[in-house]
Amino acid sequence: MKKIHLVVLILTILTLVEGIYYLQLKGVSLTTVLQKIPNTGNETPIKEYKDELNITFQDKQDKVGRTAIYNQAAFNAFNGTGKISGDANTLTAYVGKFAGFETILDSEDEYLLVEDPKTGELLVKGRIDYSSEHDETDFKVENLARTNTNVSTVENLGLSVDLGKETIKKLIQKGDVLTAMLLPQENDFSQAQLDTEGNPFFLRIILRRFDGKHQIQKEL
Repeated sequence: MKKIHLVVLILTILTLVEGIYYLQLKGVSLTTVLQKIPNTGNETPIKEYKDELNITFQDKQDKVGRTAIYNQAAFNAFNGTGKISGDANTLTAYVGKFAGFETILDSEDEYLLVEDPKTGELLVKGRIDYSSEHDETDFKVENLARTNTNVSTVENLGLSVDLGKETIKKLIQKGDVLTAMLLPQENDFSQAQLDTEGNPFFLRIILRRFDGKHQIQKEL
């Protein structure tokens, strides 16, 4: 129970920090950005976002932004790929391509594998908790329509134990680009909590969609 309370506290603090961070920033009007998104939902807004975010890659079959990689979002820390943060004051986070799930012997939990989109090398293998025995993983979605505005871009989806495996596997497909944050140790943000196999627990997984949570709801 102590670990669960700690995770809830960490997630609450992160949410407050995110809110304050985005409210303090000034940027492109949300209305201006949203006007650039096709209403049909059948076209990929990559051209409209080319200058805004410098989208360097998006799968040709992707119509909703789940595979988008960008390099110059002004108001968040999810630019590029690879390890994007991780020191004494920040959570360790990676941006990469979802490569699949891996079962864990004698456990309901699974590992989620994140690869470097350029090289195919494994960036991180982290644990998703479905049993509440360890530390739940928080799932969110980045609304790419808001990424270059001063409005919070990250929308809540729920904890892994509440969403369940079936729902999570509907939302994550091979090739999806996501941000994976590691669960920190209690007294050192720069060090991740590890399981008995030496793999980190994931604190948060952030998916990508041009229409954020609204698009996610269409997929369920």
